[in-house]
Amino acid sequence: MAIDSGAIRRLEAMDIPVWCSRAPKYAGSDSAAMAAAESVPTEAHSIDASASEPRAARIRLEAGSGRWLLVVDDGDRARHAALIEDIRAALGSRECRFGTWSDSPEAGVAVEDWDAHGIRNALVFGGDAGPGPGFVQCGQLATLTASGEARRALWRQLQPLLAI
Repeated sequence: MAIDSGAIRRLEAMDIPVWCSRAPKYAGSDSAAMAAAESVPTEAHSIDASASEPRAARIRLEAGSGRWLLVVDDGDRARHAALIEDIRAALGSRECRFGTWSDSPEAGVAVEDWDAHGIRNALVFGGDAGPGPGFVQCGQLATLTASGEARRALWRQLQPLLAI
C-alpha cells in the first residue's frame, strides 16, 4: 500500500521520517506507474552515501545473553541449524547469543559497547569479519557443514579463546 505524497509531506513537516521502497524501473514498464513512483520526494528517503563504504562494525542483537555473539544471516541459520546447535553446544548454549549486521550507523551495538552486554567475541559466519580483535572469521556455514577439515580448523581457531 503506497502512501500518497501529500501525507508524506505532512509527516515530513512534523519531522517524522517516512521510508518508501523504490520500484525498479524496467524498460517498457508502465509510464503512469513510473511517474507515480517518481512523484514521491526522494531526498528524505534515499540511503546515505555511506552505505557504499565499508560496513561499520555494528551488530543488531537478538534477546539473550552470553559472551559469544554468533553473527549469522537468518536464512543460513535456518539452513544450517544442526551445525549451529553443535557450535553452541561446544561453546556453551547459555554463553551464546545471535546477531546480524546492522546497515545503519545508529542501529545495533558497536564493538566498544560489547562489555556492557557481556560480549567477548563475535563469530562471523559468511561474509567478512569486522575490524579488530574480538571478531572471528568462521567461514561459510555450507563449507563447515560439508567439510570436517573446515570444522577442525574452526575448532583450532576457537580453542585459545575458550580459555579466556
